[in-house]
Amino acid sequence: LTVIDIVDAYIQKIEQVNSSINAIIVPMFDEARQQAHAADELRQSGAKLPPLFGVPMTIKDSLDIAGQSSTCGMMRRQDVVATQDADVVQTLREAGVIFLGKTNVPEVCWAQETDNLLYGLTRNPYNLDHSAGGSSGGEAAILGAGASPLGIGSDIAGSIRLPAAFTGIVGLRPTSGTLSERGHFPHATGNFADMEAIGAFAQNVEDVAYAFDILRGQPPHTARYYHATRQESRILAWWRLASC
Repeated sequence: LTVIDIVDAYIQKIEQVNSSINAIIVPMFDEARQQAHAADELRQSGAKLPPLFGVPMTIKDSLDIAGQSSTCGMMRRQDVVATQDADVVQTLREAGVIFLGKTNVPEVCWAQETDNLLYGLTRNPYNLDHSAGGSSGGEAAILGAGASPLGIGSDIAGSIRLPAAFTGIVGLRPTSGTLSERGHFPHATGNFADMEAIGAFAQNVEDVAYAFDILRGQPPHTARYYHATRQESRILAWWRLASC
């Protein structure tokens, strides 16, 4: 498999499901394909590859990606375009990921259902009459639909935990402050800052643990998670992505 094979497969899956669940609100497909072609060229060069090389993923709209819309579901922010990456986005880029798009949130990320006046309601991929939860509901819905293998959300009162439970995926809400919140809107202050955290979503515990090690600046312990060598683990991860 090539990186463009993987990226195209996920884009096709998004195009199949997103009109029903309304999870991806800022598609980045052209950029993703360009990055995938560049990744395949890098792979052919024999260069050392980073730990999440070529892995496509999505990210909650409350986190900034340079050059992309950053509304947090708010009408007054509908023209806001991020000028730089959030810290977690920069870390993931350096790890080799390819962003497929940003996902829906409730207004100001403050509700347990994902709905807003800009983009509308995100629906549960298992039952369109049910909620995907909030505030990371768009992120959980697209993973629950099998259209993204990895995601990032934020949690102050269940915003990772509830959507993960509603959509049958794994979400990790780590200790507050473990991962940098620079580039997240809204920026929590006071007591709320002690409650908020950035965390990862995936289809299983092993993938969340692998991504979390990378996000916090630690080498991923692939032998511990996959009982295989690093190269074998990458092959297993790609196989998992291709078979979603």
